[in-house]
Amino acid sequence: LATVIVGAVACSSLGLAVSSIIPSEDAAPPIANFIALPLYFVSGIFFPDVPKGLSNIAAIFPVRHLFLALREAWNPNTVGSGINAAHIGVLAAWGVFGLLVGTYGFRWTPKSSN
Repeated sequence: LATVIVGAVACSSLGLAVSSIIPSEDAAPPIANFIALPLYFVSGIFFPDVPKGLSNIAAIFPVRHLFLALREAWNPNTVGSGINAAHIGVLAAWGVFGLLVGTYGFRWTPKSSN
């Protein structure tokens, strides 16, 4: 439950941050997919056997840590609580970063195209 909550807050905060750079509602889906889909592939979401180089790159971003933390939490062979503090810490740090960037740049009205 802790992993899901921290992951949801981190992803929501990062969504808020990304929304501050998106110029219009029509541009939102392509920009979000341009950011998310490559992260899913290098993080091992679709194919778990990712080459070491891509895995090292993916370790910088929150998607890999959310994937690993959830996998550990739901693994029936995990002993203890299943909470990995390192993965939760990285997710929390990305959540704080997203919240700071998002609150600084978020606007209720679209940016003018002039």
